Amino acid sequence: KAEGTFTTEFHLTGTPAEPNINGTANIDLKRFPLANTPYRNVRDANIRLRLEGKRIIVEPSSALVSGGKFTLGGEVGIDGKEPLLDLRLTADHALLWRNDSFVLRTNSNLSLTGPWKTARLSGSLSLVESLYYKDIEIIPIGVPTTSAPKPKLPTIDQAKVSKAYDIPAPFDAWTLDLTLKTADPILIRGNVATGEITADVRIDGTLAVPRPSGSFLIKKAVADLPFSKLTVKNASVILQPDAPLD
Repeated sequence: KAEGTFTTEFHLTGTPAEPNINGTANIDLKRFPLANTPYRNVRDANIRLRLEGKRIIVEPSSALVSGGKFTLGGEVGIDGKEPLLDLRLTADHALLWRNDSFVLRTNSNLSLTGPWKTARLSGSLSLVESLYYKDIEIIPIGVPTTSAPKPKLPTIDQAKVSKAYDIPAPFDAWTLDLTLKTADPILIRGNVATGEITADVRIDGTLAVPRPSGSFLIKKAVADLPFSKLTVKNASVILQPDAPLD
């Protein structure tokens, strides 16, 4: 189901012992489905690469992914023991994550710099047009509790400070310097509850062991319960650097 073209042209000079390669490579994708991922629809992707001796230059390249736009540029130095990265990624209403309950979109400005094994990802992410949607089934009054399914409750265990995510090397050692904020509140919607969430978070550490600090604030939350209404004016979810999964 993928459709696109790949074209390239290279010019080789120098000697077999010290070759000098220059050239270009262009990738144009009309569509490229990523099945079984939140990013199901990649289209109108234009990737422009230029090789100049010991430099791979990424000319401004873009792609539309699930309704948002990514733009990439920069260069990769290959004149050493490991590649040296200097890349910039911007996003316009790009899909950050999607599952049955969440849709998170972001305007982002990120940089990936440094040696390949110890690169640093820095910049900002602003959440826009994001939604938390959940339909909740309430047991009707008078139904025996024995007929209701047993709820699946989360475990409340202390998170380990070891690797939070199983990320392969060398990506696990890449360091983070990120800010995450809400340009638009995350809307809470469903058959029972409404409200909104705002965020002000800083993330450092590494990709394998991120260290978030800051908070998510829940405001104007209202839950319509049988014969009553629950109103939450303000609530805070506090993130702890030493326990990122708590």
